[in-house]
Amino acid sequence: WSTTDTGEYTIIGCNDKLISKPIKVTINENSKFSDIFSVLIKYDPSDENTINPWKGQDKVIFESYEISDNQTLIIKVTWWIKTAGACDTPRLLESLKALYKPFGFNQVELLVDGQPISHSLQ
Repeated sequence: WSTTDTGEYTIIGCNDKLISKPIKVTINENSKFSDIFSVLIKYDPSDENTINPWKGQDKVIFESYEISDNQTLIIKVTWWIKTAGACDTPRLLESLKALYKPFGFNQVELLVDGQPISHSLQ
């Protein structure tokens, strides 16, 4: 992790910066993982130099999740994920990892219609 005047960041994908930005979220304990995913898809950063790779993925539906024996959070979604190229997979995955890290998950996997995200990109 490194810091900038806008906060902490780490380098991901194609030399992109994943910037930490606090967001207030009200969640229900029973649906916290889907609630958080929903916020991620809708979040529109106000900083013109910052993008949310999940913004516009509003047809993606959070189906379920499971926690593996090695404490990996596996997020299962349906539909398809729109991307602009090879750099989008790390952007999408690393933003998910950062989002769920405060809940104790260092590893997050994303399955789209039962397949790893790398097999599901459009």
